[in-house]
Amino acid sequence: MNILVVEDSKLERLYLKDFFKKFNYNVLVASDGYEALEIHNNQNIDLMVLDLIMPGISGFEVCEEIRKKENDSDHYTYIIMLTGRTDKEDIIKGLEIGADDYVIKPFDENELRVRISVGERIVSMYKKILELNKKLEYESTHDDLTKIYNRKEIYSRLKNELSNNPIIAILDLDFFKKINDTYGHLAGNYVLSEFAKIVKEIVGDFGEFGRFGGEEFLIFFKGNILESQALEILEKIRNIIYMYDFNFEGQSIKVTVSIGATRNNGQYNIDQILAIADDNLYEAKKEGRNRIIYK
Repeated sequence: MNILVVEDSKLERLYLKDFFKKFNYNVLVASDGYEALEIHNNQNIDLMVLDLIMPGISGFEVCEEIRKKENDSDHYTYIIMLTGRTDKEDIIKGLEIGADDYVIKPFDENELRVRISVGERIVSMYKKILELNKKLEYESTHDDLTKIYNRKEIYSRLKNELSNNPIIAILDLDFFKKINDTYGHLAGNYVLSEFAKIVKEIVGDFGEFGRFGGEEFLIFFKGNILESQALEILEKIRNIIYMYDFNFEGQSIKVTVSIGATRNNGQYNIDQILAIADDNLYEAKKEGRNRIIYK
């Protein structure tokens, strides 16, 4: 854990540094509020022991500035105020502007150590909650099998992009049921995952890509893309999948993909434009599969 000691007294600063190092903390020091903010901006500080009364900017101002900054970030610094004052108003003010705890000088070493341990537990808990929230957020927007956007997320992103008249393509793996029936569902899952990796790499920054359901996928290209560029990318996908050898446990599996594509011209809502792309996909299937219908 990274601890920043902010203390204008050199003697107390060095004493606190040595004290915390005994417990195997990584300790940084600052002699005033300006230096403290600079270190905090450039280092990952977990816990700060902050003297309230310092020349330049006070500990109150440092604490307030850190809380403002952290409002827009995922990071949280646990702040313990160090004060020689016993005035309740100062303590209340410090806690109100964002400090988590306080220790009154001269402090008892055991008390300070325990309060640091409490801060360490809270920082650790915060990091675990943050990690869990990120995991839940990812799982709510991504398909579990292919690791690309799920239906809800790709639909939402397309809806937000619709006013820019994107090119939309629905991709469907041909005769996918035969793969499951012939090679088993594990092989089918492998094909879906590999297909998603290939297409995601080809699409790159030109658009967004997600799984729309089963063996059906959705791409939309951002509105500033040329029609010829989008069709070239779709043809590249079709051809690479046609040529690709999906090798699962020594078994070679061949797959083709049919694609129905269209461009929103501003007069359709999201469900209408998806229906047009789906009609074009149906036509591609009807005409023999392994092809692109764009209109």
